[in-house]
Amino acid sequence: MNKKLAVIADDFTGANDTGVQFSKKGLKTIVVTNTQNVENVLEKLDVLVIDTESRVADKKTAYEKVSETVKTLKSHGFEFIYKKLDSTLRGNIGIEIAAAMDAAGVNLALVAPALPSNGRTTIGGITWSIKFPWRGPKQPRITSLLFNIPIFPIL
Repeated sequence: MNKKLAVIADDFTGANDTGVQFSKKGLKTIVVTNTQNVENVLEKLDVLVIDTESRVADKKTAYEKVSETVKTLKSHGFEFIYKKLDSTLRGNIGIEIAAAMDAAGVNLALVAPALPSNGRTTIGGITWSIKFPWRGPKQPRITSLLFNIPIFPIL
């Protein structure tokens, strides 16, 4: 099997937004909502995007979904797994990063939430939308400060 990339997103919109970017670059990409029967399409793709629907899940469920997804991907030979974050830091970000790291057996993650083309950047550990710290109307977060997001699961 050629080296392939897997992307884990916490919602369907984010999964599709990410998948379409790879597809635009000519990579064979599919978006799925679970990893069942994924082995049937592995030879036909370059990028597999999985939507775990874990953004609004409780912490324990989010951790388990991401952990199981990473374990399944590793069992299918994926070497490159990208945990997509919401650029406005909504969801179970710290919990899901910890789950991916634990399941992959790694102790370092680079976290860089940003979407500059939409005015979303991270400067000095603060997530900005246009020129103001991000305050989203839906699924509000506790903070715009990256270093205040719990990075270890509190289950």
